[in-house]
Amino acid sequence: MATRWLSGRKVNTVIASDIVLVGSEMFNIHPDVIYGDNRTAFICRARFGLYMALHLRGASKSQIGRIMRRDHSTVIHGITRAETMMEEDASFKRVVNELATMCVDLGYGEKEPAND
Repeated sequence: MATRWLSGRKVNTVIASDIVLVGSEMFNIHPDVIYGDNRTAFICRARFGLYMALHLRGASKSQIGRIMRRDHSTVIHGITRAETMMEEDASFKRVVNELATMCVDLGYGEKEPAND
């Protein structure tokens, strides 16, 4: 994890290439499994969370697809599913927002995660 100084304080951040590693730890799934073809519910949940975290930071669907090794239409579907999951599951929403907050060095804008 990279370290960044922000307003005089040390902040832990991740870059796009590290998001899968951080997300895999948060969802307790090996990165190879996240990149793989397995469509088990808990693995898809982790992928969707990663898609949404990147989306919340302003990454385009094509950029997310390149990072996650997926087609952009798969990313669109995953973001839609993640939105529903975030409405229904507070713990999923917390993890996604935490991931999005950690992604401040992505260079895809400075959108803030939804806190409602």
